[in-house]
Amino acid sequence: MFLVSDVTLNQFDENENMDIALSLMKASEAFVEFMKNTVGYEFDCPAGIFYEEHIFLERWFQNGGVPDGFRMWVPIIKK
Repeated sequence: MFLVSDVTLNQFDENENMDIALSLMKASEAFVEFMKNTVGYEFDCPAGIFYEEHIFLERWFQNGGVPDGFRMWVPIIKK
């Protein structure tokens, strides 16, 4: 079973460039906070901490650049 969420690309480095890694870290913090308040489920750590889904629309294949979005998939199990 997976907990899935879109990643908001709203973190920037000191040069005001989008920081995808920091955005992913912020999203993982949100997962941890959510799971602290969720009764009956826990992270399924042996399955891995999370999977990234990169969303590429047609324009990316034509122009390159940053993917159009990301989702994080975090494995969870029932306690």
